[in-house]
Amino acid sequence: MHLKRLRICVAVLAVSFWCLTSTESVAADDGKEMIDLALQARPGGTVISPNEVVWPDGVKLVVAPDTQPNATKGAKATSSCASGNYCAHAGANGSGSRYEYSACPATYSVTTFQVSSVTNSRAAKNITVKRSTTTVASVKPGTTTNITRAYVSLTC
Repeated sequence: MHLKRLRICVAVLAVSFWCLTSTESVAADDGKEMIDLALQARPGGTVISPNEVVWPDGVKLVVAPDTQPNATKGAKATSSCASGNYCAHAGANGSGSRYEYSACPATYSVTTFQVSSVTNSRAAKNITVKRSTTTVASVKPGTTTNITRAYVSLTC
């Protein structure tokens, strides 16, 4: 009887360990997948770490842990938008993976993930957020605005 219980416990532990290690590798693969998608959508970027890509014009993609393309799963990790920049976030309230932009005036389309919030860390000038040709938000300097999740363009 005790041997049977021991075998069951060992089996449960083995399955639990497998589940934990599988989840970690899937999360890493999802981050790489998002980076690969970003580089396909916007060639010319340089991968500077396992979760960051930068482009010559100053655009930066930061993939938050546990992020999957087109999902807000990565919204667990809060991201920061550097002073003077504006950011498109996968999660609400400035969380999750983000694209970070510095050029102004400029217009950028976000196609790697659907945007749930936009942060304007600039000292002046609103950031206009559009879904196709419809303006969905005008983000004032020093604020973050949540939007209905969508592929959008940002104009400074």
